[in-house]
Amino acid sequence: MTRIFLIGFMGCGKTSVGKKLANLLHFEFCDTDAEIERITGKSILEIFETDGENFFREKEHAVIAELSQKTNIVVSAGGGSPYFFDNMQRMNQAGLTIYLQATPKMLKQRIIKRKHQRPLLKNTPDDELETHIAQLLHQREPDYKKCHITVEALNITARKLEKTISDYVSTKLLITSH
Repeated sequence: MTRIFLIGFMGCGKTSVGKKLANLLHFEFCDTDAEIERITGKSILEIFETDGENFFREKEHAVIAELSQKTNIVVSAGGGSPYFFDNMQRMNQAGLTIYLQATPKMLKQRIIKRKHQRPLLKNTPDDELETHIAQLLHQREPDYKKCHITVEALNITARKLEKTISDYVSTKLLITSH
């Protein structure tokens, strides 16, 4: 696999484990949100506030299309990206997709201190955050589950992820050689 796409809800660890995985594999790393910020010169929050979510999703779609052409890359895809346009299908066709699955409770714990930076969560009261996350997760999970591999996000490391990828590729090669 020359392209690995990490998908999952915001706060599941895509960027942190993705950077380490890319380093381990000697691949380039790209976070779609960071790339959109670089291209537009605005933060994700600013984009949502000034240009709207549709503008953001169009930029995200274009970035995923562009990254789908690169080789030797680990991509941390935005939490909503698999849910919009044909992004999930494109990522599945271009490379290996890995869903970092997490519970709403775990996600709340990871997000709560920086929720003001998350456009879809910033106005949610803290005591309603877990419920709101659960609703968004329920909406997006059918698309997340179209991935090649699902792993538990809790305690995932780059080494564990590398082994999971290796096992997956070995199994696929074994199946196709028969």
